[in-house]
Amino acid sequence: MSRADTIFAVSTGGGRAGVAVIRVSGRESLAALRALIRNAAAAEPALPAPRILHRANLRTADGALLDEAMAVHFLGPNSFTGEDVVELHAHGSPAVVRAVLSALSTMPGLRPAEAGEFTQRAFLNGKMDLAAVEGLGDLIDAQTEAQRRLSLRQLGGALSDQVLAWRESIIMMRAETEAWIDFPDEDLPTDFFPTLRARAAALAAAMQQATSQSHRLAAHVRDGFSVALVGLPNVGKSSLLNALAAREVAIVTEVAGTTRDALSVPIELDGFLVNVVDTAGMRDTADKVEAIGVDRAIKAAETADLVLWLIDQRGEDPDIAARLEGASVVKIATKQDLWTANSVDLGVSVISGEGLDAVLLVVRDCLLGEGVSLDHVLPMGRQRHAHHVGQAVEALGRCEDHEELALLAECMRDASAALGRITGAVDVEDVLDHIFSRFCIGK
Repeated sequence: MSRADTIFAVSTGGGRAGVAVIRVSGRESLAALRALIRNAAAAEPALPAPRILHRANLRTADGALLDEAMAVHFLGPNSFTGEDVVELHAHGSPAVVRAVLSALSTMPGLRPAEAGEFTQRAFLNGKMDLAAVEGLGDLIDAQTEAQRRLSLRQLGGALSDQVLAWRESIIMMRAETEAWIDFPDEDLPTDFFPTLRARAAALAAAMQQATSQSHRLAAHVRDGFSVALVGLPNVGKSSLLNALAAREVAIVTEVAGTTRDALSVPIELDGFLVNVVDTAGMRDTADKVEAIGVDRAIKAAETADLVLWLIDQRGEDPDIAARLEGASVVKIATKQDLWTANSVDLGVSVISGEGLDAVLLVVRDCLLGEGVSLDHVLPMGRQRHAHHVGQAVEALGRCEDHEELALLAECMRDASAALGRITGAVDVEDVLDHIFSRFCIGK
């Protein structure tokens, strides 16, 4: 992808719509707008003031009307990409969009954008850092209220600002260390090494605490919690899944072994994404396909954030109890319209609806706990965020091992470089393509 090219793409969704936004960015974008609105009366039409949406008849090179649209342009660097940008708000029929894109493709210096190329140019032109880019990608993909809120905080700089503050502290310690390297004839203060190490240790502890508190919740906001439904065959797992999802997503029959695979269904609970997994009934079976399903049920229970162990009038199966040892388990008695259970956490009847709200409340309390506030959580939901902070903490910890100024400075350099990879300040070539390729074409 050449940054010298002017790129264009549809920035709104495909299909039939009232309006489609077509974005153009690059040095030829204003010339492209002039070419589209040119008519016989004005060979070189003047453009209206920037940043003001205005009516525009878009025409082909031979003057044929393409669409009655609205247009606005932004002069670089005061635009999303930092370049001259044009937005065409055309009617959203596929025929109109195709016609406008075809007209743009015939203009010299213009080409269709690659996936994420608009955002990549914004990053390369200093309009946003890498953490903000990831926040924008998460915002585009957001499906729940919690995802929306956390993505907006990351896009707004909540993660970048904290990482920058940590990095500035490290750079300051590094600068102090290197200053003494530059003046070898001067005597070091006797408290230099203890003081520097104490500062490095305190900063490392603060970074580690912030990461441990935020990464798990932020990752769950982004990827969702996992709740596994386990129990004997025909205990009511699929029926409960359908009731929680409020739609028929799993086949329910009286035949034991109907569910042969793990079926995951996303639901939104208090703004958080929860993936509820229906599993095969746990039992010994000679059926090879069902046996595979049982193995997957066991793995789902082992990896789930919460296990709902469903129990009917047959009681607690000791084999299931042994397999769930060590897991976070809630015992739920099913089919409570037919029998009454004891020694369980709660009962539910899918037929009458009794207990369904209680199930959701228990799931919420077990997963979220009390007083969860996204306003104080660092939006570091990606594994690479925690990994780079961990690298910085490890580098700061090495300060205890060295008595030489040059080695201390190198530890500081490694720590600041690790944090710089979160925002894209250094060494980002290996992650750029992966991040931007996940964006849609018009972003």
